[in-house]
Amino acid sequence: QRFDAELEGLRLRVEQIAAAHSGDAVLVTEPVPLYLLEAAGLRNLTPVEFSTAIENGQGVPPAVMKKVLDLLASGDIALLAYNEQTEGPETAHILAAAKDHGIPMIAVTETLPAGRDYLGWMSDNMAAVAEALS
Repeated sequence: QRFDAELEGLRLRVEQIAAAHSGDAVLVTEPVPLYLLEAAGLRNLTPVEFSTAIENGQGVPPAVMKKVLDLLASGDIALLAYNEQTEGPETAHILAAAKDHGIPMIAVTETLPAGRDYLGWMSDNMAAVAEALS
């Protein structure tokens, strides 16, 4: 019952984010945070070719990298979510570009961090999204 109540609290927090930021555009380095971001009403503008290449450890085609860099420069991106467990030269380049353009960034992980339980982990992720968008 406690778990269900805390889970309901997380659902309500996602609804609060959606109420304030539904339709805001985001980019991700990998699809790891997409369920959360989409549940919060955020629009993922990441080219599939980009996130697939990063997720599979393959090189991002230059035209796709340019498209992502152009999106970051457009002023339309409210948030960049990146998987801190798979950083490489291409994601480092994207993170630097986001920083240069003043785009808020959040780090996500695909595995439960040491010392955290699921509800705490998800609560931390939601708090990071809400703070970055505010």
